[in-house]
Formats: sequence, structure tokens, C-alpha cells
Amino acid sequence: MPTGLIEELMADPRCIWSMGGPGAVLGLAGADLGRRGALHLRLPPDLRPLAFEVLSSDPEGWNHGISLCLPETVSHAVERAPEGEVEIPTGSRLIRLSHRGRDWIARGPLGRLEVWDRDPPLLGDTRRTHPATTPVPAGLLPFAHAFPAHPCRHRPGVARPFDVEDHAAFQRLLARFGPPDLVALKTAVRRAVRAGEDLPVPAGRHGRAQLRVALRQERLLAPCFHLDRLIVRHDPPLARHLGIGL
Repeated sequence: MPTGLIEELMADPRCIWSMGGPGAVLGLAGADLGRRGALHLRLPPDLRPLAFEVLSSDPEGWNHGISLCLPETVSHAVERAPEGEVEIPTGSRLIRLSHRGRDWIARGPLGRLEVWDRDPPLLGDTRRTHPATTPVPAGLLPFAHAFPAHPCRHRPGVARPFDVEDHAAFQRLLARFGPPDLVALKTAVRRAVRAGEDLPVPAGRHGRAQLRVALRQERLLAPCFHLDRLIVRHDPPLARHLGIGL
């Protein structure tokens, strides 16, 4: 059970937490815990954290996070909202959503997230349990998420200069909890860039995305002429944005 990981994330007010998935999700910044909401987590023995990096809409950027997953084959019954709360039917497999006036509550197999005095969350299609871009292995369901401090953003939509320490902190989490094949791919990219070697195109969308994320990070860590050639070949949107290889 990853108790130490959860304690580490809970201790950082910059970490953002969420429960649910596409179409029905509730989120809260760590800095707002106890002030604008509350998080009550359960950590069953079969909990599996999955650290990941994915491409973002920013042509130079990426997103990262940790999905808290449970086996799909296990029963995930969640109690109904208690008296005094109004439950909202969402069709989600991940959470039950309810409200008490302007206070909103998400309940799932991993606990409860409350956000106080807010407008209703946006609801949509809940047929997917996670974006296709997130490399959740078959047989797992992501019920909650943690988004540690991003090295290029204070918070979503607010950029900051690249922070090497925050980047290194998430890379340590990725090495421990990321998909082994994608972690190995990142290591291969780093070696190839610094050795001036070429890289084959990985199989699968997650591998190709991880390669592009690694190249974007290398631009900030160790820019070089050879890296530009790799970007032109493997990340055309970034190459166009930078005006290289035209």
C-alpha cells in the first residue's frame, strides 16, 4: 500500500486532487483542504498508483499526474448519499455525486472529496473512465487522481519559469510508479539525445506521446542542435511552433 506516497502528496499544498473521470469529476487544490473543502482517502491493499506524463494543448508543454487505480474485477459498490444530500445521476462507474446546498461531494471506492460553496460541476458523457491519452493498463480503473506541482506552471493556465527541482521530484515518482516500458523509453531518449543518436518511432500512441514529452523536457534540460533534428522528425507540432526544420 503506497501510504508514504499519499502522505508526501498530501503534505504539498500545490498538489491538486480529483475524484471521478470524464463527464463527472470534482477537484480541489491541496492549498484549499480544510478551507474550501475536504478529502478523506481510503487506501485498500490492492490500490495501485500510476504516474504518467501526457501531451498538453500547449505545443511546448505536457501534463502529468498520478492515477489511483483499483482492479476492474473487484466489486466497487459505493454507498448512497446520506439523508440531507441530493444525489445527481451521472452514469459514472467511478463516483456518486451529490450536493448539500452549494457544497458538492464525490464518493467513490477510495473515499470522499468535498468542495464547499461552489457552482455545480460541469457534467457530460461518462462512458469513458479516463482519457485515451492516459496509459492506464487494461484491468485497472482510475477512481481518483493527484496532480503534483508542475515544473512549468503555478497552476493550470498560469505559466512559470521551468523549475528543475519540481521536475526532478516528479521524475522520481515516475520512475517508481510509471509504466515500466514508458519509463525505459524516456531513459533511451535521454541517452540518444546526449549521444547524438537517432531514435526509432515507438509502437503505440502512448509510446509516441512519451517520446514527444521527453523531447520537450530535454529542450529545457539540455538543448542542443541534435535535439532540434529529433524534434523535426518526432514532434512536428513543436517544430512548427519553434520554426525549425522549415
